[in-house]
Amino acid sequence: MDTVNTTNSTNTTGNTTFIINEDQAKKIALQGNTGYSASDPLQGTIVVNQTTVVVWVVPISKGSISKTVYVDVNTGKVINV
Repeated sequence: MDTVNTTNSTNTTGNTTFIINEDQAKKIALQGNTGYSASDPLQGTIVVNQTTVVVWVVPISKGSISKTVYVDVNTGKVINV
């Protein structure tokens, strides 16, 4: 699992409070992905080692190449799936 540095401020979206906001998730997703651009993230969940993790689902692309980066909303860590 990759680790990134993030700020530790709290951001509120709807009725749910997340430490990492959309803009931070986009920046985190682009780290280590030189030349890629990020689209607007969506909120979602993934299961890692039988544990449900709330994530920002960040689509990134570079020309015709695209992939999805999952950023933990609480820690800012990129989750590899």
